[in-house]
Amino acid sequence: MATRQPKKLGSYEVAERLGAGGMGEVFLTHHPHLSRPTAIKRVHFTGDERAVKNASSRFLREAQVWARIGHRNVAQVYDYFEQRKAGHLVLEYVDGIDLDVLLQDEEFLPLDLTLAIAAQTLSGLQAAHSENILHRDIKASNIRLGRDGVVKVLDFGIARAPEDERITRTGLVVGTPSHMAPEVLAGDDASTASDIYSVGVVLYRLLSGRRFARGASPAEVARSLRSNPPPSLREACSEHPVEVSLLIERMLSKSVRRRPDHAGLLAIVFETALRRLTGKKPQQICLEWLAQKEAFSLPPQERAVNGLMQERDWVDNLWAQWAGLRKESDVSPRERIVEKIKDLTTTESVALIRKSPLLLGVIAAMMGFLLIAFLIH
Repeated sequence: MATRQPKKLGSYEVAERLGAGGMGEVFLTHHPHLSRPTAIKRVHFTGDERAVKNASSRFLREAQVWARIGHRNVAQVYDYFEQRKAGHLVLEYVDGIDLDVLLQDEEFLPLDLTLAIAAQTLSGLQAAHSENILHRDIKASNIRLGRDGVVKVLDFGIARAPEDERITRTGLVVGTPSHMAPEVLAGDDASTASDIYSVGVVLYRLLSGRRFARGASPAEVARSLRSNPPPSLREACSEHPVEVSLLIERMLSKSVRRRPDHAGLLAIVFETALRRLTGKKPQQICLEWLAQKEAFSLPPQERAVNGLMQERDWVDNLWAQWAGLRKESDVSPRERIVEKIKDLTTTESVALIRKSPLLLGVIAAMMGFLLIAFLIH
């Protein structure tokens, strides 16, 4: 519940209240000795002494988990303090617009912008997954497009790390039902694949302008997601390349086994597709779109498709790259390894590999396999 706006929170001067909800409030603040704006998320601890202690432990844990993620596509944590039975999480202030607000003005987004947002969002998500942290609440309102063209993943309020078992409330399904993977709605544990499912829900909305799941209540939405087949993006966006739609549909697969589970590799695929289409980096595409937001002469999808038809060859490469990540690919193991090593040795990919010990181990294994194959032959 919103309260009267304070003048100061700890050492931070309050400029304005940015928002309020059932879980607390968010303020735009400034530190008197630092020349940068910050956002403070304040959560009040209510109830008896035990309830206050538990709420304080959970909020502090949120701060500790979130602070472990250092990546340009994740809003950064600067500080944490408690004051007057309230926790205060000091965050990087991202001057920009949340995707859910953006979609109130735009029916759907152009293909190139969607690819740019996908690549940056998945890169930020991979940084969290590399720290064994699951977001568990990816949705349009938790992804912000900054004025500098950088996309930031926000609000790790219900994020979970393996060591959180001792403070997690049992028997409680947390998240936004319309964006939750079917297995999570059924009560199974969340995973990297369930976070990727949530990203797929957002991408479906960005490209089609339609909500992936509808219902009069969260329970009805959950039942629909569990029992009904997922809507086809190929039908909703028939003007887009079928390979792009198939890739996003794969992210939305009800089967965890068929769904991709590595956000970093997906980020590479989306960025490669964007570069084939435009020759530009994701941040540049976002900046250009923001600069021209009021000056589109064609509907966004028509503009994207016109450009796409001139660069059709990248579509085949997109699907070929994704096929190379799956065991059921028709490409031989040796060819798949060679091609993936070529793709992952780009300058942009090196930073990603360094942040992912698992991916680094896979690449090392690939190199060893190639060396053995070479010696044999």
